[in-house]
Amino acid sequence: MKTRFKIIAYVVGVLLFAVACTEEAKKNIKDAKQVVSATTSYAKDVTSMQKEIERLQKLTPVTNEQLKAWLPESVGNLNRTGFKIGQGAYMKISMIEGTYMGDDRKKKINITIMDGAGPTGSAMVPGYGLLGNFETEVEDERKHLQTVTVNGIKAKQTYYKKRNGTQLMFIYNKRFIVTVNSNNMDVDETWGAVKKMQLNKLEN
Repeated sequence: MKTRFKIIAYVVGVLLFAVACTEEAKKNIKDAKQVVSATTSYAKDVTSMQKEIERLQKLTPVTNEQLKAWLPESVGNLNRTGFKIGQGAYMKISMIEGTYMGDDRKKKINITIMDGAGPTGSAMVPGYGLLGNFETEVEDERKHLQTVTVNGIKAKQTYYKKRNGTQLMFIYNKRFIVTVNSNNMDVDETWGAVKKMQLNKLEN
């Protein structure tokens, strides 16, 4: 009788071990598939990035004067208070920065645009573009950061709660690197200002 119980216990133990090994094997296979999938996806991203770099390298950058001609005098109720041009000359990048304020001097927005065309700019665009490709969301008592798509633009959006300010970073038209910083303007107000800037005119 004791021998029979030992045999049964042994068989049960072997079965449990086999089940455990099977579950572990399934988990390992699942993990391996995830690694392969991630690697394949990364490889596709790298290939796509390389193609984008080659495309942008062939384009002629806009001139600083063309960027200056584009920069609007006002954005909604905000008037342009200043601009900077040519800061990217040492990197051979066409670049402009404009600052806008409301009459009460409380609301303020700053926009910086760099042209990603040409040898130098083309190397920067893919890196900035990846900011919007990764779906992220982080929130604490100070800020709320997330990946969003607004009016067809995929961007890294950060809202700073205490100062009611917003930062947007995105690639426009697969070429122009755009950074927007606002004070006393929430997310909706900031995106509204971006829409009024008529970035589509940069395409021409």
